[in-house]
Amino acid sequence: MEKQPAISNANIHSTLLTLQDSMSKLQEIMLKNHTETRADTNELKKEMGKLKAEMKADISKLDEKIGTIQQALEKNELTIKEVEKRAEQTEKNLERVDEHLKTVIKEMEDSLVYLEMDKAATYLRFHNIVESKEEDLEQVMAEILVEVLERDKDEILKELDEVYRVSTNYARRYKCPREVYIRFARRKVRDIIYKILRDETIKYKDKEITVLK
Repeated sequence: MEKQPAISNANIHSTLLTLQDSMSKLQEIMLKNHTETRADTNELKKEMGKLKAEMKADISKLDEKIGTIQQALEKNELTIKEVEKRAEQTEKNLERVDEHLKTVIKEMEDSLVYLEMDKAATYLRFHNIVESKEEDLEQVMAEILVEVLERDKDEILKELDEVYRVSTNYARRYKCPREVYIRFARRKVRDIIYKILRDETIKYKDKEITVLK
């Protein structure tokens, strides 16, 4: 009966040793897991640090690109404003040139009108001067005007700048001789002839002559 407690103590001791060994192993496992966890945590921190650094670098590059783009936009905006300013100045210059051209054209038109009026002021038109194939029209008209002005033929010829025939619709329609145009050297002579022939009638080859300005 006295030996039973000794066996129980041995069992208890063995059990305690087993528990102690299990606790040691568990402690080792926990320590290992803690170490691995710390290592994983450190690795994760390193990765996060690298990722953060890369993100900062990318953001910095992006900021640089945005800054470059903004500078380019500002430069382009200045260029556009300069171009618009030049275009506005060019438009103003063109308006001034246009006004100047209008003035010049108006002056030219006025000058041409004056020249035409001045030219017309030295012309007379003669209707119904019979034509011939080999006529010397200047001589023919000088002979006619000798009778009108009662002057020497050579003097009359000096007063004639141009003598030529013009085909008109009236002449073609009524089969009349072409009109004779005379440009006189002096308007005074032209006016004298017109005044005389307006009141008197002259003929050439039995045909009555009409005189118009």
